[in-house]
Amino acid sequence: MDFIYNYIIAGGSGFYEVAYSDLFNMPNVVYFRNYIDGINSKIKRLLLRVNFNLKVNKLIRTPLGKLVYPWLFPHSFKENRPLCFIFFGTQFAIINTSYLNYLRKKYPNAKLVLYMQDIIASLPYYDIESYKKRFDLVLSYDKGDCERYNLEYYPTPFSKIDIAKLPEVDEDIDVYFCGAGKTRYPEIFKAYIRCKNQGLKCKFFLMGVPLDKRIDGEGLVYDKRISYEMNLAYAAKSKCILEIMQENADGYTPRLWEAIMLNKHLLTNNSAIKYGEYKNLDSIHLIDECSSLDFINDKVFYSEEIKEKKLPINLLFKIDSL
Repeated sequence: MDFIYNYIIAGGSGFYEVAYSDLFNMPNVVYFRNYIDGINSKIKRLLLRVNFNLKVNKLIRTPLGKLVYPWLFPHSFKENRPLCFIFFGTQFAIINTSYLNYLRKKYPNAKLVLYMQDIIASLPYYDIESYKKRFDLVLSYDKGDCERYNLEYYPTPFSKIDIAKLPEVDEDIDVYFCGAGKTRYPEIFKAYIRCKNQGLKCKFFLMGVPLDKRIDGEGLVYDKRISYEMNLAYAAKSKCILEIMQENADGYTPRLWEAIMLNKHLLTNNSAIKYGEYKNLDSIHLIDECSSLDFINDKVFYSEEIKEKKLPINLLFKIDSL
């Protein structure tokens, strides 16, 4: 299948950079980790930061817009196709300015797409109804948000992982978790205690758990930030990845994709998995339905077909078709 569009992706770093890495060498795709990516001039970078600074914009909306807009997301393509700009929801500083109007004038035939990869309820300052009017297409990874706001559903893509290129981790880990506590930390602790009671070795990196709510235990690490590559390294050393959903979330999370790409068990409280395309996989286990965690030592294998479906190129095919 050939593409209709050349894609300029205003994406993100960390997780996003890894998840979309398969696209980086495609001739019809340019991926940007942030809005100063691809701009070498220190002066231009400084002026861009001033222009899109959220505090500055509360006083004066994009004061340097006419000057700096043409610098953003530099691109050139060998084949002359229509342009499609994809903005991740993380690009809040950009999508709330007149830059989108600038793109409409400069590229009247271009399409503008927004892809939300976090639940909208956790982002009260995002005006999703306004975005639906300003973009040609708005997608979300969350089925519930798609139903609530009439968005197009598409689960978060994920590229294949080269384990040999990950940092080294010298630990034996049975069950691994990394994430913010948010409102889910009681469930995370409940899962931890259950794992420890069955003699399993845990490694949990937890951010933002209130001091008076924390528990002590081997393998619990609080408020230590690690890179996404290091997170994958720990996951690769584990036998099972733990997934505890955010409150009100109704979609698949990166922990499922990590389990698939790294061939790991997934222990999850995401009941939606029972009804989706992964319901019959022996290596995905619902916490409430597991009488034992003895499966931890069973070998895990996910087919290449399942992995291929997760690749980010399929997101571009989807957008092309829409």
